[in-house]
Amino acid sequence: MGEKTNALRVKRLSDLIHGASVGNPISRVSGVVKEEYDRLKQEVLKAEEETNFSYLKKRGVVAERKEAKLEKDEAEKYQRLKDEL
Repeated sequence: MGEKTNALRVKRLSDLIHGASVGNPISRVSGVVKEEYDRLKQEVLKAEEETNFSYLKKRGVVAERKEAKLEKDEAEKYQRLKDEL
């Protein structure tokens, strides 16, 4: 009797149910929405790239504006000194 009891102990449900599809339901569902997930993932990556590009472009414009202001201030200072002479 003890041997039969040990033989009935199973480690997995699929060992107990023969012929039934007991696979991972998540993998079946994820296969259905994989295309949409990949498309949305690409959209997110593209949006991140565009955001990064815009940020770098803005930083460049701010740096150019700062440099132009410094040049203008220097030119005005030079003009004042020239007018004083």
